[in-house]
Amino acid sequence: MYIDDLTPRILDNIPKNFLEIYCINLVGEISIDSLIIKAHEGSRFADEILALYCFARNGSKKAIDYLNSVLHFKVVFP
Repeated sequence: MYIDDLTPRILDNIPKNFLEIYCINLVGEISIDSLIIKAHEGSRFADEILALYCFARNGSKKAIDYLNSVLHFKVVFP
């Protein structure tokens, strides 16, 4: 799935254990920096963006800034 297929409704319904599931299927370390690098390497796939969104939802300012400034998602968390 590509980033263009994502909607706010999908983002708001990401399972709480998405990062655990993503980590199981990922080769290598998962970090905000690695996700941002992947997102810059050509096509932006939904799994990387969803993982960034999960980091943002968990309070990562770096992930929130990337989603808002680069992808223009307008992500806001309390």
